[in-house]
Amino acid sequence: MSDTPQVEWVENPLADDYRHPFAPGSRVRHAGEQYEEAEYGGTATILEIKGPFGHSWEYLVERDKPLLPGMDRQSWWASHTTRRPLWLSASVKGAISANE
Repeated sequence: MSDTPQVEWVENPLADDYRHPFAPGSRVRHAGEQYEEAEYGGTATILEIKGPFGHSWEYLVERDKPLLPGMDRQSWWASHTTRRPLWLSASVKGAISANE
C-alpha cells in the first residue's frame, strides 16, 4: 500500500475564464507552462496584484519551486500570461466555491 495520499482531481469550471484580476491566494500557472504538473493544481500562488495598467494587471506570484535551481521563487507575471490550471484538487475547488 502506498504512503502517498490519494487526491481526487476535478475539472476546473473557471479554467477558460480569463477575466482579471485573480484574487490573492489563487492557484495559477504561467501560459508557457504547458505540462501535466501545471495543469493539475497550478505551479504558483498569487500574493499581490497591481493595476490595472490599461487592460492588464501585474501579479506577484510565488512558485511552488524555483524555475531553475538558485532562482527566486517570487516574480511578477503579466495578466495576459497568467492562467488558471485546468484541474484542481477537490479540496481546492471546495475552498474556491466557498469564497465566490
